[in-house]
Amino acid sequence: MKKALLLIGFLLWLTPNISSAQDVMESDDVIVKPNEIKVDLLTSILLKRPTVAYERILMPDLGVGANLGVGLGEGDEFGSDAKFHSSVFARWYFGGSSRSQNRAGAGFFMGANTALSVINGTVSTQTDNGVSISKANQTAWGLGLELGWKYVTRNNWVGESGFRLGRYLAVPANSSETVYGTYFITIGKRF
Repeated sequence: MKKALLLIGFLLWLTPNISSAQDVMESDDVIVKPNEIKVDLLTSILLKRPTVAYERILMPDLGVGANLGVGLGEGDEFGSDAKFHSSVFARWYFGGSSRSQNRAGAGFFMGANTALSVINGTVSTQTDNGVSISKANQTAWGLGLELGWKYVTRNNWVGESGFRLGRYLAVPANSSETVYGTYFITIGKRF
């Protein structure tokens, strides 16, 4: 009950701060569109795992979002057996002196993420005839960090590059995967 009250209090505190951030982003006659939809070109083409991401810019230097990837093959060239990968992230942006970096949600960023993956695993069972080994999909959950760079054009096209690395905290006992990570190159549109 205490946790629920703390969460409601936090959300009530956050609501006026988000609306004041919109006022900051819309000052000087520059209207920033806070939503982005992106496609990861690297994982979609090379790793055969199409990945789509959504991000919402909450404040000029803070964004939150999620990405979703579905594996099409048996595994990729880098040893990952993830059939499904979902991640939720929060990013802190550091602006600079160029026009793109002065825009909200652009420039160098670092962030934290949490991942949920469905991976291929092996399950061994004891039978009367011996040990039977079979493949089964199992779920893993982990926490990680990300670093990267985002560029936003005047027409609100977005390009970003970076890497994400984390460790699975809840993984099936007989799975060999304990870390997750990827390098990403995404392109998308801010709306």
